[in-house]
Amino acid sequence: MSRRLLKIVVLSVLSGIVSLDAVTDEAPGFRSRTDRPQAVRPPRIPDDATLEREGARVGQVIIKVQDIFDTTRPEEDTRLFRLANRWHINTRESTVLDRLLVCSGDLYRESVVRESERLLRDTRYLYDAMITPIRYADGIVDLEVVTRDVWTLNPGVSFGRKGGKSTSGIEFEELNFFGRGTQISVKQLNEVDRDIQSFRYIDNQIGSGWWSLELEHSDFSDGGAQRVLLEKPFYELDTREAYGVFWFKDQRIDPRYNDGDLLGRYRRESATKTLYVGRSAGLREGSVTRWTFGLSDESASFRRAELYSPLFTIPADRRFVYPWAQFDWIEDDFRVLRNRDQIERNEDFQYGWRIRGRLGRSLESWGSDRNAWLLAGELHKGYELDSKSSLFIAGGLGARYEEDGLRNAKLSASARYYHRQSDHRLFFASAEIESGGKNSISTTRFCSAVKMAFVAIPCVIETGKAVGP
Repeated sequence: MSRRLLKIVVLSVLSGIVSLDAVTDEAPGFRSRTDRPQAVRPPRIPDDATLEREGARVGQVIIKVQDIFDTTRPEEDTRLFRLANRWHINTRESTVLDRLLVCSGDLYRESVVRESERLLRDTRYLYDAMITPIRYADGIVDLEVVTRDVWTLNPGVSFGRKGGKSTSGIEFEELNFFGRGTQISVKQLNEVDRDIQSFRYIDNQIGSGWWSLELEHSDFSDGGAQRVLLEKPFYELDTREAYGVFWFKDQRIDPRYNDGDLLGRYRRESATKTLYVGRSAGLREGSVTRWTFGLSDESASFRRAELYSPLFTIPADRRFVYPWAQFDWIEDDFRVLRNRDQIERNEDFQYGWRIRGRLGRSLESWGSDRNAWLLAGELHKGYELDSKSSLFIAGGLGARYEEDGLRNAKLSASARYYHRQSDHRLFFASAEIESGGKNSISTTRFCSAVKMAFVAIPCVIETGKAVGP
């Protein structure tokens, strides 16, 4: 399999070289994707509030999938862009239609239309999505859904030298297989610690429903890993039910170092199995409350594989079998911003509160090796400081409470700040703090960047220290 992949990569690289060489006289400028035309609402169409007040129902839903590049614009009418459009398989209209929350016959609701746009933009294979009423007569409103694709085939080749050993890798990733929204990736890596051959398949919408499936199989030179996830998540704010099952198994040999010296290697075998069901009353007065109940079985065993120093010790085996309950509270406050984390793209930012808490109880009578409470929580909130500035904060907590107190406690906090200085100039700064308990690492990261005319100049400072004896 590795020789076949290598041939494909060589052909892709050579094709790319020929294409680039052929179009150097028509290379696009940095501003070729700026000033995208936005959807225009026909003047005779009432506003959304009027449509809702009059009880308008959705009629036709017209799907228009646009190419990666708009060659009707002179700055994008180049050989390279025309070649990319020709080689790329566009998203199928049925794929776009399956991700919409609106369909013919539904009452028109602006909130559902905006959330449908967010679901489309949340995919990795669409550049943007806009839904606009284009006709209204006799209480029926027709909608036009316009999406634009992105290039989804990502081949990659890497090589280097680390720790006195050569490393290399080859990877193919397709984010929109035959325009169906399915993700497939194949990779082969030769790393310092192991060789890896891996295949991954993700279908976020099996058939035309909202069930998603993820499959992953990896072969290591010292073991392997398998992962299966089948779930129907809370895919929209008004979703009432969610179900899921998750299975993961991993075997590998990991090294342990002390001040750069190799003490030894140990074989690690871990497994996780989870089953859950969720319930919600849906969107009520601008917020959503969700309850999820599940059962998890997490285990890890360790065996000494190679010994180089008498100081080498291996972690203790552990197993936790526990039921758990999770609480989620989400405020419906999303806003569409542009030129924040991505260049010249509409991005969805959540300003409302997002709070999650989980509590589980590990029991020896259920097969665990100890009784313990398992705690986890996180929160997120956005603030619009003024018309040009925004601040987003987040925090997280994870811990295990046993008979002798807290174990593996971890506290994290982060903040992101955006300030629009001009149409083509954005100041960005972020800070992250992670603090753990005994035998853990405490780190602090600071980052700032000035994005000027689509160029970011970052500065990153990171500090950390070990916490423990």
